[in-house]
Amino acid sequence: MVSALALVTPDNMQLPIGRDNPDYRIFESSGLATENAKASARMTKESVLEWCDANRPEEDKDECVGNYMEDTVYQASANCKTGLLTDTDGEQYQYIGKETKDANWRGYPIFKDAKGKKVPMSYAGGGIGVAAMWWTLCPNVTPYDIQPLKTKLEKSDFSKDTKSGTLDGKKVIVDYGKGVISATGNNVLFRGTIIKNGPIVGIFYKQAEGCDAVPYIVEGHTNTDQKRRKILSLAGAEPALEGCKVVGKKENFQMTVTLK
Repeated sequence: MVSALALVTPDNMQLPIGRDNPDYRIFESSGLATENAKASARMTKESVLEWCDANRPEEDKDECVGNYMEDTVYQASANCKTGLLTDTDGEQYQYIGKETKDANWRGYPIFKDAKGKKVPMSYAGGGIGVAAMWWTLCPNVTPYDIQPLKTKLEKSDFSKDTKSGTLDGKKVIVDYGKGVISATGNNVLFRGTIIKNGPIVGIFYKQAEGCDAVPYIVEGHTNTDQKRRKILSLAGAEPALEGCKVVGKKENFQMTVTLK
């Protein structure tokens, strides 16, 4: 395992349920990115108000909240080792790899349903929702029965789709194929999904001398800056340390990887 320390998560994490509705905020979770990942979520007044402001600005706020607020609690779980996901309806899906054929969704995790059929990579077909739920429960993404968790990589661990770059002035290697960012000595800094011209989801490992790396969830996007360089923009709740002890977190801490 990369780290035995608890995963640091951001406030107001969401469980992706539906599209045209207020967010369902996770109020209880355990074992994220492990063999026993679980999350429970429900709407909150805050999430409904935010949705009403953005999507129903013409409606009276109290009326909008009354129309869309739900008390239902939704639960989902996953085994991030074997790739088995149980969604909020109790349906089970098995990870089968990454999308390679559809250019719109290339690099996204794909699944088969209980009947063994591939879930279509679309909103209507359900594949996008299943992938998003997997990302939430298993931000390390590739089941570690397939891609074992490591603190340090061997040459054979890299795919052919890599780029060199810098993070805070230090050299790193970005492996699109494996969804890994590693530092000098092939030490793992990040593991998850890195989609070219698309989203980034995963776990970053904060390094502190003499301490175990502290894992925390980050999200972001691949972009092109004003100098037309490819960059990876990441943000997450960075752990605050006293010695080796996590004593808090800094919400929306941002990092940029600049590719050569």
